[in-house]
Amino acid sequence: MQFLKSAWYVAAFGDEVGKGLFERRICDESIVMFRREDGSVAALTNRCPHRFAPLSRGKLLPGGVIKCGYHGLEFDGAGACVHNPHGTGAIPAAARIRSWPAIERHGMIWLWMGLAEDADPDAIPDFSFAASAEYNTQRGVLSNRGSHELYIDNLMDLSHVPHLHPGTLGNDEMEGGKRQFLQDETTVASNTLYENVRPSPFWDMQFGGAGEPVDHWQDISWRAPAHMLLDVGVTKPGRARSEGVAILTLHIITPETATSTHYFWSASRRYAMDNTGLDKAIHEVVASAFTGEDEPMIAAVQESMGGKTFDELRPVLLAPDAAAMRVRRALKKLIAAESGQHAPVAEVADVAG
Repeated sequence: MQFLKSAWYVAAFGDEVGKGLFERRICDESIVMFRREDGSVAALTNRCPHRFAPLSRGKLLPGGVIKCGYHGLEFDGAGACVHNPHGTGAIPAAARIRSWPAIERHGMIWLWMGLAEDADPDAIPDFSFAASAEYNTQRGVLSNRGSHELYIDNLMDLSHVPHLHPGTLGNDEMEGGKRQFLQDETTVASNTLYENVRPSPFWDMQFGGAGEPVDHWQDISWRAPAHMLLDVGVTKPGRARSEGVAILTLHIITPETATSTHYFWSASRRYAMDNTGLDKAIHEVVASAFTGEDEPMIAAVQESMGGKTFDELRPVLLAPDAAAMRVRRALKKLIAAESGQHAPVAEVADVAG
């Protein structure tokens, strides 16, 4: 699988990288992260150029220097070797490690996986609400089986919710709905409205608990490479959204390998701010729906594909697939432009009405 490299990927939540060394594989690159003395994050390829030992097995020394645990070479946050304990102490010109641009923003650590000179901090999406005191934000990171593209498909097509999550996020009244697909140069959006339906158990709990009908909206937008923002909520039938309750959820899918992902999620609300019972309920829904239902299904899909690509298998496409197909086409064009190639992609018109 080709990954889009000229893009910012979330590599960790800020509090995951503390006083020591932190390793995570991003786009099939093992990367070691640590904090410099000023608190900023350094990110290096996790491989000593001497005997290729993982630097994450070494030590973080004062001054923001990594000492290789195998033969003691030391490297600074820019990847330069600053100490050779052997022979005359001369430092070979090739004793350098690739350094990856890293920025901490909105409570997350973002890595640029392309050429360092192309890294543009302004290209990081504005997800500041997820780190704002004006919101109660619950969050977590999951290690999931399955490619990041399959998780994008899953999120951009929420028609699976009543079938896969009937006990939490969906029910049998959430079929069809009014769908709207939008796209510009940087974003693909899929907005769905279910009018006058019985709320799912999770939303009924927050909106009176009497099972009375609601209008239920699910508006999700994608930005490259795999950053999705979902505005979801309920209100009384025919009433303004502002009279109901809603949660902004981030679903940031960072590829680990071609068939595994890091799934960063957060759920932010501006009501019931101090309700610890609701905090617990959100984590329970994540455990049930994301971990217990989405992940096993997508892992099974990955296995069922038998090593073949999405295009090779020529999937049957249905009406709700339009947004996911738009995303796949946009990603292919970005990857093709990055590599200087042309990538033919199935048109959205192939989606059944």
